[in-house]
Amino acid sequence: MFEVPEQLEKELDNLRRIRDELNVRLHLGGADIRDQWEKLDRGWQHLEGRMKVIGNESDEVAKEIGETLHVLAEQLRDGYERVKTLL
Repeated sequence: MFEVPEQLEKELDNLRRIRDELNVRLHLGGADIRDQWEKLDRGWQHLEGRMKVIGNESDEVAKEIGETLHVLAEQLRDGYERVKTLL
């Protein structure tokens, strides 16, 4: 069974914290920001779902998935920063 790299776990914890903070502030934003948030949140749900599956994969497959999840995490972080700037 594949063990999730500590770096990816830390990155997800950081994203979770940022997401929670922005979610609290979101009600002050306009419709455009909410639309962006909903798109980012779908990406977050996908990322979390894939993280749950990664532990059941073989090392090789899990490594490939982990690399893809890292890219998705970077995209989410960038999106969260855009929303944060707008708020």
